[in-house]
Amino acid sequence: MHIFRVFVVVAIVCLIFFSPQIRSIVKGYKETSIDKATHSQEKVKDFSQNLENMKKENDEEKVDALIEESIEAAEKIKSKDGKIKILKETLSYYQSKNDHEKILKYTDDLYNLATEENLYLLQAQSLYYYVFSQIALAQDEQDITGKDYRVENAKKISLEALKILEDKKIKDNPLEGRFYYLLALTLMESSSSELSQAEKMLDVAKEHFEKANDRKGIIQSIIKLAHIQFLQGEIEKAETILLPLKENYLESPLQIQLDYMLSQIEAAKGQINKAISLAEKAAKKASTIEKRKINQLLFELKKVREMQKEPF
Repeated sequence: MHIFRVFVVVAIVCLIFFSPQIRSIVKGYKETSIDKATHSQEKVKDFSQNLENMKKENDEEKVDALIEESIEAAEKIKSKDGKIKILKETLSYYQSKNDHEKILKYTDDLYNLATEENLYLLQAQSLYYYVFSQIALAQDEQDITGKDYRVENAKKISLEALKILEDKKIKDNPLEGRFYYLLALTLMESSSSELSQAEKMLDVAKEHFEKANDRKGIIQSIIKLAHIQFLQGEIEKAETILLPLKENYLESPLQIQLDYMLSQIEAAKGQINKAISLAEKAAKKASTIEKRKINQLLFELKKVREMQKEPF
């Protein structure tokens, strides 16, 4: 019986060795496994270029699929560095699209990877995306309880991130500036009594942005400082703060923020037509989320204009 088993094994080995068809199947299986690994490696390596190409096509479904496939490829070849790179670019992409639900979907993965590898700066960076999206969603939240939860959560995580940077002695002026800026937004959203504290946070944020020569951060801080003055009824002060920005060329998102703020200032001064013109200019290039807010202002301004036309 034992001899028979040995004979069967030898026969199978000989069959594989001498049979071109079976040899081809075995070889093909090995090559397929290698091909799959190579394909995954290329998918990870070429992610940045593939993402840029997909963005030009403006097909969001294709981009979503590319991201999922690339993350899966990085996991298959156990490339943590590759996965981190893909996740960072993914979060940056969804931030540019104001897709906050997608940001929240992927930011946990990046935070967990950073924690596993003791990458403290990356931990803080992932928390920035989380806080950014929580505040944006809070600003659009209709339910008061939900809004309060998001604002408090954003405040707590911002402080946690700043503590990581402080404890680990990480000096990153742009990132610190962003967290102070976001903290100011949480204070502005939570209570009008917190406006003076929000102003202090914005001053600190602006200092960090100036040290990093971060023009975008500086301008955003200036616009929000003017917004605080506006909320406190200091219309002239708000306008004075914004005056230097009127003379500069601003990128579209910043120009939208500036025009929206100037529109509110002109409305407060009673210059309704000017206010409408600025709001319409802002609405032209605004994203879907921004447009809702701007259109609401336009609706109210046009209503005021119609009332002014009516005879007493």
